[in-house]
Amino acid sequence: MGGVQAAIIGVLGLRMRQMQIRDAEQYRMLAENNRINLQLIAPVRGRILDRYGNVLADNRPTYQVHSDRGGHYRWPGWLERINTARLVRSMSRKASSQDNAACEGFFGRLKTEFFYPRDWRAFTAAPSIDEVDAYIRLHPLI
Repeated sequence: MGGVQAAIIGVLGLRMRQMQIRDAEQYRMLAENNRINLQLIAPVRGRILDRYGNVLADNRPTYQVHSDRGGHYRWPGWLERINTARLVRSMSRKASSQDNAACEGFFGRLKTEFFYPRDWRAFTAAPSIDEVDAYIRLHPLI
């Protein structure tokens, strides 16, 4: 049996040598062609119209204002201000915090990293706004 096992190991060794040395370029090209290729495709810009020519979506910057389900969310004065500024309201569903998890997570980190460790009694409105603005600009991907 020793001779048969040696022959099998020999054949496997020769095949591995053939694949690794002689056919290396072929397998390198197969591996290269099997890669994931990312292609950035520029989004289509402009207005989206329905079949009657009514604008469904416009190409203008929009900003979301996130809120909890507080009373101000339906207050007419708040709604008027939001509409005048052309902002989009964002509110999570009742008992569904994952709807705005990114926003909720950012506010949680903002409080933990920025507000709680500081003594805000000496700050006035303008420097406080500048400090919050600097924090937000420092953490743009949160």
